[in-house]
Amino acid sequence: MKKCSKCGTENSKDAVFCENCGSPLNENKKEENISISEGNVEPVNRRSKKAPGNKKILAMMVAIIVIIMAIVGVVYLKNGKNNTQTAENRNEVTLKKSSSSSRKSSVSKEESSSRKKSEQISSSSSTIDESNKLTVTGLTNKQNAASILIYGAIKYNGNFKGTYDMALKNSMLTVDVVSTDGNDTKPDETPIFYSLAPGEIDNNCGYKLGRNREVYFYEQSDKTIDFFRIGSTTQDEIINYMNTHNLVNKVNELANETTVYGE
Repeated sequence: MKKCSKCGTENSKDAVFCENCGSPLNENKKEENISISEGNVEPVNRRSKKAPGNKKILAMMVAIIVIIMAIVGVVYLKNGKNNTQTAENRNEVTLKKSSSSSRKSSVSKEESSSRKKSEQISSSSSTIDESNKLTVTGLTNKQNAASILIYGAIKYNGNFKGTYDMALKNSMLTVDVVSTDGNDTKPDETPIFYSLAPGEIDNNCGYKLGRNREVYFYEQSDKTIDFFRIGSTTQDEIINYMNTHNLVNKVNELANETTVYGE
């Protein structure tokens, strides 16, 4: 049976038009199909409308995570740079302190070395009689040579120290007084060279005197036979050093073993 959608009349299965109102019966099927399909499609459309919203939320979450990671990366890099700069500053301070301490250590070593040489030379000398101090005006040539050699050994080391040690070992100091010509004499020197040797052997050091009690120390070059000036002081300074460093008896002991040639 076919039911008319217009008037509700029941019609036979083969009827094309309604027997009551004459309305086409095939339109009913089309309308039913349309309604059925619309009913099936509607939920799908509703679900499809929800999808764009989910995608937006997901995109926002991803963007937030990326931003957070970027901020964390920037902070980490800044902290790393600050730590590196701090470490470099500490290294610079450490290097400066190390350099300063090394310079101080070098200066102190030089001073202590000079003191040790003086102590080594004076340690073998007996106690000084304070009433028997040396004076520049009262020096003999032997005392003058002995005091200059001791002072040179302490202050300049090198050949003077070697000559002094050998003189003590051999119990002998030889002084040769040699006149020099104008080419070998400087304006502030007298034309006499006093060579020092630990006995009857070749000398490698000596001294010249100035016109106002100066003393000029000379040492032989390692490469040539020539002598060159290595330093200077005064006789007053040398005698004061001997008197204040417990070296008077050592000067007198060495002077007693000294022979002067060419006086």
